[in-house]
Amino acid sequence: MLSPAAMRKVRIFVLERDVDCVTKALGEAGVVHLRSSVEEAEGRLEPEHLGGEIERCRRLMGRLRGLMQRMGVAESGPPGRAAGAAVSVGQVEDLVNSLEARVAEQTDELTRTQQALADAEEMLRALSPYKDVRGPLSRLAESDFLAIKAGSAGPAELDGLSAAMPDGVLMFPLGERVPQEDRTVDVLVVSTRRRRFAMDTVLEEHGFEETPIPAWEEKTPAAVYQEALATKRSLEETAADLRRQLQAIGRPRAQALREASSALALQLKLYEAQQNFGTTWATAVIAGWVPTRRADELRRAVVRATADQAVIEIAEPDPDDIEQGRVPSHVVHSGFFAPFERLVRGYGVASYTEIDPTVMFAVSFLLMFGIIFGDLGHGLCLLAIGLLTGRLAKGGVARDAGRVIASCGVASMLFGTFFQGSFFGKSLADWGFPLTLGFQPIRFEGEGAGASEHLVRYLVLAMGLGIVLISLGAVLNIINRLRLRDYKAGLLGRFGLVGILFYWGALAFAAKVLVAGSGAADGWLVMVLIVLPLIVLVLHEPLYALLTHERPISAEGLVMGFFQGLIEAMETVMGYLANTFSFLRVAAFALSHAALCFTIFVLQRLVDDLPGGLIWSAGVFIVGTAVIIGLEGLIVAVQIMRLEYYEFFTKFFGGEGVRYEPFRLE
Repeated sequence: MLSPAAMRKVRIFVLERDVDCVTKALGEAGVVHLRSSVEEAEGRLEPEHLGGEIERCRRLMGRLRGLMQRMGVAESGPPGRAAGAAVSVGQVEDLVNSLEARVAEQTDELTRTQQALADAEEMLRALSPYKDVRGPLSRLAESDFLAIKAGSAGPAELDGLSAAMPDGVLMFPLGERVPQEDRTVDVLVVSTRRRRFAMDTVLEEHGFEETPIPAWEEKTPAAVYQEALATKRSLEETAADLRRQLQAIGRPRAQALREASSALALQLKLYEAQQNFGTTWATAVIAGWVPTRRADELRRAVVRATADQAVIEIAEPDPDDIEQGRVPSHVVHSGFFAPFERLVRGYGVASYTEIDPTVMFAVSFLLMFGIIFGDLGHGLCLLAIGLLTGRLAKGGVARDAGRVIASCGVASMLFGTFFQGSFFGKSLADWGFPLTLGFQPIRFEGEGAGASEHLVRYLVLAMGLGIVLISLGAVLNIINRLRLRDYKAGLLGRFGLVGILFYWGALAFAAKVLVAGSGAADGWLVMVLIVLPLIVLVLHEPLYALLTHERPISAEGLVMGFFQGLIEAMETVMGYLANTFSFLRVAAFALSHAALCFTIFVLQRLVDDLPGGLIWSAGVFIVGTAVIIGLEGLIVAVQIMRLEYYEFFTKFFGGEGVRYEPFRLE
């Protein structure tokens, strides 16, 4: 759970005739992480040239899915025979060709109908402003006495346009649209001929967009609109009838189409996997990685597929593979920790030699969440939300999110009951609950309200938690570096042995001064605990060169090396200081959580004396609790993630590994 599983390098040599059956066996076993044997052989092998076959499968898949969509056949359905069994790409192509020919007439007719329907809908949109006009507009437009313009203007300009229009000019809104901020309004403007110039000037000044007045011979706009509406209904009936015909054709062939789709998907996966294979004139070479505990399973699968006509090499990873990060990382987590692995992957994937932080991340995440958000009532709400989300979730991401929320709810309940002693902000100790530590951030009411020790001990708690996580990160970094034989960074680096000794020394001296005060030996303590580790950090490069007999002692010269080391030492001091104080946000958010609960109590008291005060009070409680759980809960989770990523992970976790992704056919 902390370190990736041991991996083995695999090379499989098979005859060209057995490539397909071996590929399928590997996919069914689902244990080998494929890599390119062509790249590994450095040009001594030829790649499988499958670009044409892959493109053919993809085009055929597009045609098949389009055909299934037109015929109303879902890609998933009741089980039939095994997916893809005994169905070749050629057979799928024959099936698609025959069905396309069978439904060509209905498909073409449906396409034409849908295009005509789109045209009818577009005409209806254009006619909509005039659908209530029951007189021919063309006669009015040709009148010798009237000047008529049709067009549109924004709601903001419409009021100004109406106010600026000369007397005797009439404006008629067209259609039934209610003016809104983001919509234009269609209007018809009518004036006498002698006022048309004044009307045109006002329209131009107010951004009036003129549109041509439609002319439909002697028909009224309302009649034309009704004709278009009738045409649309007729086309919809025709389209529905054509779809029923296509569904009637597809219904008895649904299972065959699904099997064809599965066969294509299977073949496409096989081709994509085979692109990693290198070939000679008679053999193929398959390269990859397999977990040590499943190596025998892989061997048995290949032997069965080839009747023992294959050569299988399984060996330890080369040092070069480990150093270059080519070995995939496979960490197995239990059901509880699995959802937190997804959050860790947001930062990166542990390399083969790194310690995976998922378990420590989950524990510290829930610990900080419980300290900040500890409340029995709020925890119960989070637990219910998490369980409901997990039950209703259709995808893995939503299901994992529900599990994380439920876990946060349990942490909040446990801390809220036995640590803070809080139920929706109310003190459990005041209600006689005997098992709580009463570690509430601030008590705004009751015995001990406003006592400063509540604030001080939360600050100390947050700092202590930060010191533990920072120290743990540095220790894990030392382990990772030593496993990689990077002794320079592991022993002399800022997050190596010297760096953590400086940090612990500074903390020890600060604790001594706070507890016992200053003394005569303080100067020597400062020299030994703080100054000496900093000197080593400044001179770590030449010191390491002297210890390992490397030349030159400093790649950039002694002077530049000294200044570079001095800057790194200053960054170390500032980094440890900033990282430690960054954890004060744990105390700050715990205090804000208590303050929000107190705010709800105050608001409830303000509305108690109003008519229907009980209802208002209940409403304030429900809305306030929803804000605390939803908004503050999200903010707290984000802040904890920030502490985990930037104050903890950066000490030891590179996150640049390759995730183990075995080739599978399902």
